Amino acid sequence: MLGSPLAVATQGISILQAEGGLETPDGSTGTDRFIKAYFNQGDDAVNYTTCKRPASNSQNDKSVYYVAEQDFFRSKTLYPGVGATFAYDTAIGIGLAACQLFEEKGAEYFNGEELFNAFVNTEF
Repeated sequence: MLGSPLAVATQGISILQAEGGLETPDGSTGTDRFIKAYFNQGDDAVNYTTCKRPASNSQNDKSVYYVAEQDFFRSKTLYPGVGATFAYDTAIGIGLAACQLFEEKGAEYFNGEELFNAFVNTEF
């Protein structure tokens, strides 16, 4: 009710929800299209992806950000969680930052610090 303690306490509050893979006019989702494209690359691409993201952290290596299940990159029912939305934006942002660096420097090579600085100053 307007003016109630609850209404006053929650005035100006909003709830944010991250969503990715939204449904397209043909009834599929972006996630569905990704899964189809990912597995159509063949076993070599899946094996390459798997080797880049360790499936275990048996060495207690703190550099491993996400510990995936053994068959994570091979599961045909791979449905990314909410973090995938941000991972996609991050990948696009890094790509745009790299393009910006290429235009600015006229060279294909740059270091991590240069890419990071370009990334944090990239808007899209």
